Amino acid sequence: HHEFKASTIWASEYFGEIDFALNVLPGVLPALLLRSHFAVLMAFTVLRQWQTVQSHSGYDLPFDPFNRGIFHGGARRHDFHHSHNHGCYSDFLPFWDWLCGTDVKYHDYWLENRRRAAY
Repeated sequence: HHEFKASTIWASEYFGEIDFALNVLPGVLPALLLRSHFAVLMAFTVLRQWQTVQSHSGYDLPFDPFNRGIFHGGARRHDFHHSHNHGCYSDFLPFWDWLCGTDVKYHDYWLENRRRAAY
């Protein structure tokens, strides 16, 4: 789905083999290997789908329970990830981008936009 420069809900479910291997299998394989109950796998899938749709919507929805604290800014961060094709790899836990330094260009981008808006 990284062929799309603007993140959209419809693009969130469009992906090739590499995206499938990196995004879907890490959530499904552990549940299958650990023999998790089907209801647990489905609950995880529903929560992950909600988060995926929210992060590709282009809006940081204020009523979204996953848009709080360390989860905040997922849609904006993921929009930057698609438009610049760099950084902000973790749309669900931005903490990891901060820790690994993969959100530096994202922060520079927003600082530059704020500077330009001040003129």
